[in-house]
Amino acid sequence: NQLEDYTPKEITLDTVLTKNINANKEIVFKNDLEITPEVLKSQLDIPSKYFLTRGFSKETLEHFDVGDCFNNGKPMYGRAVVPIYNSDGDKIVACTGRSVFVQCNLCGGYHDPKRMCPTIDFVRFYSKWKHSKDFRPTAQLYNYNNALPHIRQSGKIILVEGCGSVWKLYEAGFLMAVGTFGVNLGKNQKRLIDKSGARDIVILRDYKEGHRLVENVVEQCQNQYNILAPPATYNDDIGECEISQIKDIVGKLI
Repeated sequence: NQLEDYTPKEITLDTVLTKNINANKEIVFKNDLEITPEVLKSQLDIPSKYFLTRGFSKETLEHFDVGDCFNNGKPMYGRAVVPIYNSDGDKIVACTGRSVFVQCNLCGGYHDPKRMCPTIDFVRFYSKWKHSKDFRPTAQLYNYNNALPHIRQSGKIILVEGCGSVWKLYEAGFLMAVGTFGVNLGKNQKRLIDKSGARDIVILRDYKEGHRLVENVVEQCQNQYNILAPPATYNDDIGECEISQIKDIVGKLI
């Protein structure tokens, strides 16, 4: 029935994160449930067909292990799932998933249009984006593990808000990009930047709220880094730009 169909199931992809302080007084988030890339890949159809239709290449989505989940009963069912790796790249600390469905005009949720609308109490489980349980966005930098050698080689780190912007920069050949998962820069994210060997921070802001990320980065980093934050000359975010446009914008800064 309607309520049974939309009752949240056991979360199997989610990770439980606990916070500890190590000897260097750094905040460390540990996985109580160790999810390896192999386990995650077995539950996803990679590359994500949803993001292929959004214009990302097969190679890019395979590189970032982005796939669709159509295993009924899984918490990320009906979503294009983006795994988030730890700084070493050997464990998955969280997942975020974008619904592959369009927004329902009746209930406002993002659900399979062939199924009945969820009751008002369960619409929130069918949001546009969904994060795994206890995910702390300001504790991680998306793609940090892949970007780190390129940051150290170039002395530059590119900050963007979303995963899609990281992918588009990757396709344009800029491999030192990381995502902040929004406009806030957390203390642990700042520590990761400090450990990266970067001298310059390039911020590619979103058109609407990107100024808030710039303000947060400048507040915490202006005394340590050379910060480049050009105004957004695009309508949304850098991830929506054509490759040629990205090369023109970023090429002048790198």
